[in-house]
Amino acid sequence: MAVPKQWLWQVMFGPHRTLTKRGRPRLAPNGSRCYRLIQSISHPGDRLTGVASFRTEITPKRFALLKEMIPGLKRVITFHNPSSPVSVVAGLEHARKAAAALGIDLLVREVHAPAEVRAALDGIIPGEADAFFFPNDSMILSESQAIIKRATALRMPTMAQYLGLVSDGALAGYGLDFRDEGRLAAKYVLRILGGTSPSELPVEINERHILGVNLRTARALGLSSA
Repeated sequence: MAVPKQWLWQVMFGPHRTLTKRGRPRLAPNGSRCYRLIQSISHPGDRLTGVASFRTEITPKRFALLKEMIPGLKRVITFHNPSSPVSVVAGLEHARKAAAALGIDLLVREVHAPAEVRAALDGIIPGEADAFFFPNDSMILSESQAIIKRATALRMPTMAQYLGLVSDGALAGYGLDFRDEGRLAAKYVLRILGGTSPSELPVEINERHILGVNLRTARALGLSSA
């Protein structure tokens, strides 16, 4: 099975050369570039394995949920950082297709730095969009509080990929429970520390997604929870 680039994201484990001490390998968590280092999901090969998870493939579900919560949804605004990794760019394409399938206009604003994110927020005209869609970009997410504050002031619901943003005030989020990913990763740690080679452990796909809704934000936006 080939490994889609946008799948492997959260926790990959394997001996890392820079973390080897006295010939004894230690475990190193790695990021989204690890897909280049394994052969397949079932046979990762070499000394690397871990937990893979969906990020962009469930974007249509996020838009469908947003549409369900806001039946009159017509226009959604999102920000895009052109220097984002390939997986994030793929996420934008998923968002465009998901929006088009539901008859929603996706308004994309390019931003290159946190200051441009704040400027773009100030530039949103009341009524220009019905909701804001959070992209999976670390630079843009670093301004999540400002985005949530401005969107709420404009009475514009927000849909996030990370449930943590719901706690911060986003209207809704649909994504992974990182506690589950932590538990899955812990199983790998125990088996590897017990002597199992990472190459013998297939990459596990975490497909459990959770919907979170901030009822306080919903009330502030005049949305019913019934």
